[in-house]
Amino acid sequence: MEKSLSSTNSQLHETSDKRPRKRVQRLSETLNMAHVARAEQRAKVAKEMTASFEAGRGSELGTIPLIDATIRKTKPINLKPLHLIAFGRLGGATEVRTNLRKFRGFAFEANSSEYTKKLAHVEQRPTNELREALRILNLEVSGSRQVMAARLMEF
Repeated sequence: MEKSLSSTNSQLHETSDKRPRKRVQRLSETLNMAHVARAEQRAKVAKEMTASFEAGRGSELGTIPLIDATIRKTKPINLKPLHLIAFGRLGGATEVRTNLRKFRGFAFEANSSEYTKKLAHVEQRPTNELREALRILNLEVSGSRQVMAARLMEF
């Protein structure tokens, strides 16, 4: 019996090779790669934002005292629809106010294809969001959705 056990043990050792080791993926490496990807995305968004700030032809919204006061006292969650209309994306709670204060208007002309695309996008927004955006900019709130969208785009 002992002989059979020793022979099976020797057969096991002869036939089994070392298993291939997997590379250890450290948590710090994973976090570092995710951090680099997020930093690149933030840099890209920041570059787009600075380009859009310089593109407008009007005065900054922060230089108009009545609008600046309204932006200051309005909660960031209520400013996000206006930020979406102005910049094409929802901003973070910390950046919405500063971006809206720096907004100078759109870079395109009133009769361009970009204007019609933006107007169609603004007309699709819910009526209460358009009204809130008009209140922030101290514009008249009454009218149909198309009238409010046109008023917002003219401003």
